[in-house]
Amino acid sequence: MINNKEQLYLQIKKYIENMIEMDELKPDDRVPSENELMEKFSVSRITAKRALNILSQEGKVYRMQGRGTFVASGAKKYIEVSEYNFEENVQTIALILPQLNSSFILEILRGVLCQAESCGYNVIVHKTDELIEKEEKKIKKMSLAGVNGIIIYPVEGELYNTEILKLTLKRFPLVVIDRYLKGINTNVVHTDNFTGAYEATRHLIELGHKKIGFISIYSQSSSVEDRIRGYEKALADNGLPVDYRLRLDEIITQDIKTEIEQITKYLKRNNDMTALLTINNEIGRKLFVGMKAEGLSIPEDISVVFFDDYQYADMFKVPPTCVIQQGEKMGKEAVKLINRIIEEPDREYEKIILPPELKRRSSTQLLKNTI
Repeated sequence: MINNKEQLYLQIKKYIENMIEMDELKPDDRVPSENELMEKFSVSRITAKRALNILSQEGKVYRMQGRGTFVASGAKKYIEVSEYNFEENVQTIALILPQLNSSFILEILRGVLCQAESCGYNVIVHKTDELIEKEEKKIKKMSLAGVNGIIIYPVEGELYNTEILKLTLKRFPLVVIDRYLKGINTNVVHTDNFTGAYEATRHLIELGHKKIGFISIYSQSSSVEDRIRGYEKALADNGLPVDYRLRLDEIITQDIKTEIEQITKYLKRNNDMTALLTINNEIGRKLFVGMKAEGLSIPEDISVVFFDDYQYADMFKVPPTCVIQQGEKMGKEAVKLINRIIEEPDREYEKIILPPELKRRSSTQLLKNTI
């Protein structure tokens, strides 16, 4: 036998199940709220909440903290909220990063954690290992777990992510950092990559260099494309042709040895090149090895500017000239933006663009024949 209270929550549960079965509620449709169920069935909040919790546990609905309950599109495919024990009355945001092996990303992490503490948020950090499938899974997992917002640094080479699109259409508090996603109107915080590459290239031109190379990676991400555009525009504005012979864009492997071999071959076939810009400091590290293998010195043989700084750069034998991004500020601005979105869900999408800094050090010098 079951008591009347149990009968009431079971009636509510059956009522919602019938709506789903009759297609009155479709996948991702919002289910009647606790208040609506309380009024319709004349029950307490505890009774209404119990019915929704059982449906969630059975994988028939999913609950998004602060936004409501929605119909699941595949039972048991969604995680249960109980997997995460959120503190009562404390809002939680998720930070999804591609990796944790660069000083720039660690600066972003530091900024997010610092600002989140100031705003009173808890932070859950996830890593995608630069895999779009893992990224989609993490986004879905966090949104269904009931976090109040998500900050995501998308994987390299991504044009769009369907999970980001879904959350954007739902007006879920979401901020994309480092790169914007073409074709998706969303909230974003990123560096002015175009200007960073433009200023780096112009710096080399001012030192008298005309044969300026560019080592990039195979990617369709906005940050890479904007850096390439900045490099090309600086050449054009100073009357220099874009010589594609001096470009290395096809680095696509994650095998370090192969990448160094690609760079070494590139250096051999472009022995008239006097200056070089790298897309990031990871490629820069491999360039150091390739140049050493070819018996080339920085800056005596080739002046080099690296995008992104190095930890303890001033302690290098040749301190590198770098385009420095404001990683910590990017993280802080992302949390501030999430906070504004949570407080005002229907606000206009916002794009925050942070200026980079060209830090001139010893890896670039005046071209000898111009002295």
